[in-house]
Amino acid sequence: MNAIPMSMKIAIGVGIGMFIAFIGLQNGGLITPSKDTLITLGDPTSFPVFIVLVGFVLTAVLMARKVPGAILIGILFTTVIAIAANYISGVDEAGVGTLGLTAGTAVLPSSLIAKPDFSTFGYFDFSVFSYLGILGASLTIFSVMLSDFFDTIGTVVGIGAKSGLMDKKGKIPRLRTILFVDSLAAAPSVPVR
Repeated sequence: MNAIPMSMKIAIGVGIGMFIAFIGLQNGGLITPSKDTLITLGDPTSFPVFIVLVGFVLTAVLMARKVPGAILIGILFTTVIAIAANYISGVDEAGVGTLGLTAGTAVLPSSLIAKPDFSTFGYFDFSVFSYLGILGASLTIFSVMLSDFFDTIGTVVGIGAKSGLMDKKGKIPRLRTILFVDSLAAAPSVPVR
């Protein structure tokens, strides 16, 4: 990680941020798949897109005013609006509410507290090698590992720079510990099928 130039570390962080933003825009309905152009703008008159835009504007205003917890406040406010709208609108037989919200989204959780599920802890399944062969499985594992490493670089650089832990050369103290913790978090917890 120390061998990667600082400009590339920053670019990786930007790329990861754009990828997460793309997922959020798609989940919010602001962009939708298109056969012709891969993606296109979603329906700006739909209620789910309206909720996303209200949350985005609220969060941007709070961040501009430097309100502590602006992103969290925006998420909570938007979630409350979406849950209320979902319960008010109801859901038809097709699973779509009158306001366009799909069944299973924007609902209250069945429980606020749950026990962790350790049923797959330490479970390793190597059947991917029989499905894909040694070369295919190795390339798949390498691709996932590389994606996770880039994600870690982006996160570490972003948080390290914001917190003042990174020096001018882009080095972060106790980097080995950070990478070890990230590796433990990324260890397989679900069998590959």
